[in-house]
Amino acid sequence: MRILFVCYGNVCRSPMAEGLARKMLGTLADAESAGTGAMNGRDASKGAIEIMRSRFDIDLSKHQSRRLSDVRMDDFDFIIPMDDSVANDLKGMYPQTGARVVQSWKIDDPFGKGLVAYERSLMEIQKRIEELCIHLRDKSVGNRQIYSSR
Repeated sequence: MRILFVCYGNVCRSPMAEGLARKMLGTLADAESAGTGAMNGRDASKGAIEIMRSRFDIDLSKHQSRRLSDVRMDDFDFIIPMDDSVANDLKGMYPQTGARVVQSWKIDDPFGKGLVAYERSLMEIQKRIEELCIHLRDKSVGNRQIYSSR
């Protein structure tokens, strides 16, 4: 199972989701991330690095952002947009992805808003990944709408 997390810049939410999914899902899925407006090679934001290290002992210091256009979309079983804007961009840019693009996770972008905002975003990401983990473990992956409850 391959999952792609997508946000705008690929420096906050999607790298946090990728790192946490790798830790929580283990062998259930392979997680990656990209951004619809990302510039290749940018570091994760300082807030993302700090909150991931302090809350989950996950090191994002080596993360390098990448553009969604540099990703082979066909390689992923599920593509998870972090917010509604990204979901709309995905549908417009990649209509062939269809049901593989799940409904927006509606995670607020914490960029430039301080550690409290990063904490809130991360806790929502954690909650969503816990739900994802349950569904993957229950082998209910055949129903691609399982993440559409919100």
